[in-house]
Amino acid sequence: PERKRQLAGYVRAISAGAAPLEAFPGAFGTDIASFGSALRSYLRTGMQFSELEVELPAPGIEVTPLSAGAAAVLLRSIGAELLGRPTRDPQVHALRQLYLGDMRARLARHPDDAYVIERAAATEVSIGDPQRALDLLAPTLDDTSSPERLYIAGSAHLAIARARIGAQRGMDAASTDALAQARRHFVRAHKADALHYRAMYRYWEASRLAGMPLTPALQSVLVQSYNLAPQCTEIALAAGRMLAQLGRTAEAVSVLQGVAGDPHGGNSANFARRLLELLSTPAATDAKALESLLAEEPLAENPEGGGGN
Repeated sequence: PERKRQLAGYVRAISAGAAPLEAFPGAFGTDIASFGSALRSYLRTGMQFSELEVELPAPGIEVTPLSAGAAAVLLRSIGAELLGRPTRDPQVHALRQLYLGDMRARLARHPDDAYVIERAAATEVSIGDPQRALDLLAPTLDDTSSPERLYIAGSAHLAIARARIGAQRGMDAASTDALAQARRHFVRAHKADALHYRAMYRYWEASRLAGMPLTPALQSVLVQSYNLAPQCTEIALAAGRMLAQLGRTAEAVSVLQGVAGDPHGGNSANFARRLLELLSTPAATDAKALESLLAEEPLAENPEGGGGN
């Protein structure tokens, strides 16, 4: 129990920005070498555990081979999604064009494979032409058997809306319609799969971009998405920011600690640490400082990673 308390203190110190090696002696009351020796001794002589013998039913396992098309695009589509993350690296632009051309060529070789069409559309959303993604998916969007297909269609509409808003420097009829279409597809994806956390998160994102008020129902959408995927940095950061904005400080701190403690979190982790520091000090009462920090865009470039979608 004492070690458990020490471990909790150690994690809190790292989440607050302390260097792991520097925080260790203060948290555990000993140096790392001595701690390691004590741990090995405990494993040999003092560790207690129980065994529970239960007869488990044999699981039904079915192996289904990938189609030739799916085998051809699966890993490629994952690479394309990673390349779609925001960055200012000029080499990434060249890689995007390479992956995009390659995916289109693979689609041409497997034009009737539903999975290939789906992954090709996702690639278009990530690094290509979102309208082309919608054209690929259009013949099958009445079919709700694939929540992922509906999610990709919603993501395409969301990408179109973002580009339109950026070009027009604000909302217009076309971007408003695109956001409405995005939300409709995300709702359909969620109805087809209640655990599709990405559809829930993107619905929240599209709703906020459309200027919809932060109602309790909309707040719940983001919180539920976070509860389903707390490991996703983008969702956790959005949830933490929203909770901080609403004055739900204790909840915001709980959510943001996971992001701040991620050693590969890049800009996201740095932003979370700054926000935690603000929320954990008297400066948290400074509404102007909090508002200024929350207005920043921490994911504008995240070269060290920071979670997937």
